[in-house]
Amino acid sequence: MTGSLTTVSLLGSTGSIGTQTIDVVAAEPDRFRISVLGAGSDVVTLAEQARSVRPDVVVVADRSRAAELRSLVASDIEVDAGPDAFAAAAGSADVVVNA
Repeated sequence: MTGSLTTVSLLGSTGSIGTQTIDVVAAEPDRFRISVLGAGSDVVTLAEQARSVRPDVVVVADRSRAAELRSLVASDIEVDAGPDAFAAAAGSADVVVNA
């Protein structure tokens, strides 16, 4: 993809592999951009990551945590929830990392 950023959908962003993926992407800002962050239920860490990464979308698998997540992220970041949201998020980027 010469001349454009490769978008990354990072599902499982709050775990060890997810945080390492964020570090790798941050080291190559001219090549990659995380467009989607997703986590199972850790909305506090997910929101912290969203402040740093500035994705287009954040997704939490646990639907009961969606309102809390919405209150923690910037209003210009889309919030989605539930297992189906993970599947939809995966298809919206060039690369999917399922951590």
